[in-house]
Amino acid sequence: MPSGIELSKNNKSQHQTSSLGNLTFQRLTRFSCRDLTLCRSNSWHTSDKVLEGLNTSLCDNTAVSRRFETRRQIAQSWPPRLGFQTLRPLHSRKLKVCKRDIVFDAEFMNALMNTFISSPHCFSVLFYFFSSCQNKRDEHLLKKRNVPQEESLEDSDVDSDFKGQNVTLDAILQNATSDNAVIQLSAVQAARKLLSIRSRNRLCVHGVVLPLFLRLLHSPHQNVCEQAVWALGNIIGDGPMCRDYVISLGVVKPLLSFINPSIPITFLRNVTWVIVNLCRNKDPPPPMETVQEILPALSVLIYHNDINILVDTVWALSYLTDGGNEQIQMVIDSGVVPFLVPLLSHQEVKVQTAALRAVGNIVTGTDEQTQVVLNCDVLYHFSNLLTHPKEKINKEAVWFLSNITAGNQQQVQAVIDAGLIPMIIQQLAKGDFGTQKEAAWAISNLTISGRKDQVKFLVEQNVILPFCSLLSVKDSQVVQVVLDGLKNIFIMAGDEASTIAEIIEECGGLEKIENLQQHENEDIYKLAFEIIDQYFSGDDIDEDPSLIPDTTQGGTFNFDPASNMQTKEFNF
Repeated sequence: MPSGIELSKNNKSQHQTSSLGNLTFQRLTRFSCRDLTLCRSNSWHTSDKVLEGLNTSLCDNTAVSRRFETRRQIAQSWPPRLGFQTLRPLHSRKLKVCKRDIVFDAEFMNALMNTFISSPHCFSVLFYFFSSCQNKRDEHLLKKRNVPQEESLEDSDVDSDFKGQNVTLDAILQNATSDNAVIQLSAVQAARKLLSIRSRNRLCVHGVVLPLFLRLLHSPHQNVCEQAVWALGNIIGDGPMCRDYVISLGVVKPLLSFINPSIPITFLRNVTWVIVNLCRNKDPPPPMETVQEILPALSVLIYHNDINILVDTVWALSYLTDGGNEQIQMVIDSGVVPFLVPLLSHQEVKVQTAALRAVGNIVTGTDEQTQVVLNCDVLYHFSNLLTHPKEKINKEAVWFLSNITAGNQQQVQAVIDAGLIPMIIQQLAKGDFGTQKEAAWAISNLTISGRKDQVKFLVEQNVILPFCSLLSVKDSQVVQVVLDGLKNIFIMAGDEASTIAEIIEECGGLEKIENLQQHENEDIYKLAFEIIDQYFSGDDIDEDPSLIPDTTQGGTFNFDPASNMQTKEFNF
């Protein structure tokens, strides 16, 4: 299933005919959405035979031939490769565009399965819809899991049987219903092995084996249930369409039934990992009903003392909070936030990382949702996060604070009262570029949201020198953020604008702004021109005697603009 899907802005069916080489089919869009922020870059590899089968199968059934209207960029001629790409920011911000709500089309899936049964080309159709490419794996968590070490011998035997004896799906299905636990376990292991084979044998696996795995979740043999959970997790990890199809078959309730004290820790780890895959992907996000079912389980698992289970649980919450304000509110209503915030100071970095992303996603919501996190004394943890030895933690921490400074004036004051402004400025000056970029957002947001006295405090912390240093970077977005921040500082300064102008000139910022009047970006050169025209033109700035360099006995000059900036006083 391609992840770059352009969704319609209403619930009405939209028909679009696509013609790619010899492949012609229609797609149906049945979604409700408010935004079109998508991001993926994948490609498919296929064959003429698969294309021919897909074309025939889709045209045989009108219900199936109406599917998704897609947005694609053809990288090369079909069939060798089909590529598509759309873009979104890595991180959400407070003033972001609202994300969409999506309703999964279950009627289509029923029609699709009917076509699988009736069409001689069902394998090709299955390949198209279920054999999606491997997406870029999350840095912190794999969608799929390999066979554990303790089962390597058994799986090796099953693998050799599969290859040597040509085990068929019929044999697997027959053995899976056996009363013999050993035979049943071997059957489910063989079925799971099919899922990992990168060949056309995989074309029919999802459609045939999925019902088997769902039935085996109710097996009286725990090891059989665990193998079925494992296989379902890998299928769900193939992408949002596979995820939603498995959900529509009723996987959630039996899966959550395994969260109880009698389940072995290794089994519970697999169950938690499958829950993570159910929460993953926001294009589209999981159905709201599924989120409501999963949240109580996550509220229980967040107390677990096993690190792997805890990390998976927190990442699941981070995926849910990345799905828009409605899902953020559902997570808040579950009551999990007060137990999530203390994990920011957990001794394990991977727990800290997941928790920081989860609470960071929450504060991209409304001011009221942000306040819920602040009420949990979240800012207490940020002194250590901003000085953490890992740069990625620093960057995520500043990103979090940039969304707080984009809030209301009380929330801005909370950051000031926590003593975090000097630490943000330190990251602005000394951090890696990614962290500096987030710090620039934090400062600029404060100049927009803050009161005059709050902006005055910011200037008194010597923010202008490191702020102006970013005017020479190649990232146009950063340059524009800095210029916006400087302009807001000038506006707040009022009659003291000349003092701000002096500081900017002393630290070399004026020369940088003058150079930006030649910038290729129209918004940047307009901003630069406005600042020069309003605050640096003519005789608006009187000569300051303190700027005249002192001569020493040796005939040299003693000129230290930084010391002058330290002693300036402001009265905005």
